[in-house]
Amino acid sequence: MSSRLKRWVHVSFTLPDDVRVSQIEETFNKAAYWMRYSKNCWLLYTRLDLDTWRDRVLAVPGMGNESVFVIEFDLDKQATGWLPEWMWKEFRNRA
Repeated sequence: MSSRLKRWVHVSFTLPDDVRVSQIEETFNKAAYWMRYSKNCWLLYTRLDLDTWRDRVLAVPGMGNESVFVIEFDLDKQATGWLPEWMWKEFRNRA
C-alpha cells in the first residue's frame, strides 16, 4: 500500500466481448471505493499509484492487449460535466 493520500482516479478502456464486467469490478473492489458512470469508465477512490491500476486492469484475462487510460484528477481544480447528483456527493464526501 502506498503512503499517498486517497484521491480520485479515472480509468477507461475498451471492454472486449469476452471479458465480463464482473471481472473488472472484482479488480476495482480492491480500491477504497469505485463508481461506474459509463460503459467503459470508472472512477476509483484510492491511494495506489496509477501504474498499479493499469497493470491490474491489463491482468484481467482477456484484457492484455487493450488500450487503458488511467489519470488522477483533482476536484479542487476544475471539473465540469453531467453526472448524477449522487456521484457529485461522493466526490464531496471523499474529498
